Amino acid sequence: APVHAVDWHPEHKAILASGRGRSSTNLSPGGIKVWDTSRGQTGQDLFPIARIETSDVVSNLMWRPTFRTQIACTYLSTQCQVDVWDIAGFKGLLGGTPLAQCRDHKEPVTDLVWQDAHVIGKPDENSDNSGWILSCGKDGQVCRQHVLNAYHPFSHARNTSFSIGTQDEVVSTYSAVNRQRRQLVEKNPQRKDTTLTLGLKLLVYPTASPDSETPRAVRPAPAKD
Repeated sequence: APVHAVDWHPEHKAILASGRGRSSTNLSPGGIKVWDTSRGQTGQDLFPIARIETSDVVSNLMWRPTFRTQIACTYLSTQCQVDVWDIAGFKGLLGGTPLAQCRDHKEPVTDLVWQDAHVIGKPDENSDNSGWILSCGKDGQVCRQHVLNAYHPFSHARNTSFSIGTQDEVVSTYSAVNRQRRQLVEKNPQRKDTTLTLGLKLLVYPTASPDSETPRAVRPAPAKD
């Protein structure tokens, strides 16, 4: 599949995200793949450690500064919003939906940047503005949108259902959904067990101190006997 965008993770130097178009082996119009380049050797094929299927070709993408598992993307032709995805959320009921959708544009978005992009590479620097996204589009607009003011699929997802059978049998289902808006702005630097699709793990460590080595994604340690 054609690749239209790539972005290195700002804190894990071996992690790379790519945005693709439609492929001959995949029915979805586009998608995002996350790669751990430390797992391969020269001349060997790599396999993604996470993937997100999207409803349009991904044209741009960028990791969210200081939020290690969140990434924003834009689309090439039919979708006019900026989607924010959480790789850590790809387990459970809402695994195939974005965390937030910024919908101020009327035509496809041509570029985006997180307002806090300047904190990348500055280990202990945080900012209260890490939720703002600046974007421009084919509609001639430059928009500044915050993830808290975006559309949140997790707030509207249906997680219960029931059915009555011909013999008066009643069956009901319930799935837990995290509807807390704080997941959009609350950092959890100690989180380590970020489960990704394909059953693999990305170990997410606290930001390094200024005089320590920049952290990177590593394989889980083998279990001890």
